[in-house]
Amino acid sequence: MRTLGLEEIALLRKAVREWEDRPALARGRRNVRLLPQIVDTMLGTGLRIGECLALREADVDLDAEVPTLTVTGTVVRADGRLVRQPKPKSDSLRRTIRLPTFVVAAIREALDLGLDGGSDGLVFPSTRATPRSPSRVRDQLREAQAAIGTTVTPHDFRRNVATQVANSTTIGNATALLGHADEGTTVRHYVKRTHVAPDLRIVIDQLVAEAAATTEGPPRPTLHTGAMVLQSGAQLADVDDPAWPRLRELIDTAPSTRALPVSSAQGLRTLESLQVTARSTLGALALNCGAITADHGWFRLLGGGGDGLPDLATANQLSPDNPTPPPYMLVGYDAVGGRFAIDGGGLGVAPGQVCYFGPDTLQWDGLGGGHSAFVEAVITGAMGETFADLRWSTWQRDVEALGPDQGFSMYPPPFSEEGRDLDNVSRRPVPLSELFAFYDEASAKL
Repeated sequence: MRTLGLEEIALLRKAVREWEDRPALARGRRNVRLLPQIVDTMLGTGLRIGECLALREADVDLDAEVPTLTVTGTVVRADGRLVRQPKPKSDSLRRTIRLPTFVVAAIREALDLGLDGGSDGLVFPSTRATPRSPSRVRDQLREAQAAIGTTVTPHDFRRNVATQVANSTTIGNATALLGHADEGTTVRHYVKRTHVAPDLRIVIDQLVAEAAATTEGPPRPTLHTGAMVLQSGAQLADVDDPAWPRLRELIDTAPSTRALPVSSAQGLRTLESLQVTARSTLGALALNCGAITADHGWFRLLGGGGDGLPDLATANQLSPDNPTPPPYMLVGYDAVGGRFAIDGGGLGVAPGQVCYFGPDTLQWDGLGGGHSAFVEAVITGAMGETFADLRWSTWQRDVEALGPDQGFSMYPPPFSEEGRDLDNVSRRPVPLSELFAFYDEASAKL
């Protein structure tokens, strides 16, 4: 059973806050509110994600001497849409929970935003005043973790709360807090439950307080040791909700986009080196394709490697024997020698944001979103407009003739005044590695 270490909890909460505060995507998509508050509520109560998203303002009493929330429903899909079901999955799950201080603060933050909670008066509504989608929250949580390399799920929060409470008090208390009818495989004997969970605020507040105390100074981009035990590729691939089917659907419906093949063994090796699961977009690419080429071959998104392109682990010098994370993670290239990377703190843009090193600027600039949003924009063609200044009149035909590991060397170079008009420069195909070395050397001279 996986539980989170103190440092990992603190880094996760920090990453979620930074993701929430990220700049809006270039395409104008609004930032999604409430993820930090939802995460803190689940982390401090052990609620299922559906129970959390079904919370109503009427279910919480934040001004009482002992603040509480009562679980009275869950979010389900009925007739093709999400609705609030006015009862939990079972009668045993209806319970009242005394709230730790940081959960009270999180719920107050959510309510103070003044969002329309709809007819149910939801605490965490969607922007349409309807129940928020659990699957969308899971996607956002995965995206928020890109900078630190973790793959924590909402269900991990339940496990973590149960472990903290059981270790600090009793297993029976953990059972009551989570709303289980009995302790099942956790213990071999019956424990009488109570519908009002014991007062565990101090225990859970201590968990978050200790976590915060472990992260003085800038956070490390990822954690591969300590509480997070290295997992095999097969373990990381064995997930209930892999990201690949959604990506495969986008690829199959996108013109001039294709997934390069990768062997199963190579995909598993790359996944093991990265230590991310197949739920994440990063893990899905590593496991299921050698790379993705999109927009007539202009973009090359790294995966498990092939056709001259390195796998994600090799490109970032990661392996099970060398899990030390780089200051940023390379995730793709383009046809003119540009590189895409997730900022892990070393680029000075924003942790978790995808950045671009362009041959015209010779510097890293943020693109305004995380890895999952970036990959989707590349596959669907939405990202192409951002790079119009680096394209010329015959670029589609020219780029389609390149190999995946090739790019165009241009003279005069794009960073020079003479090289700004790309229809009036000379171009020749060269290995991408040659372009990277040239632009790195030019950047160092600036």
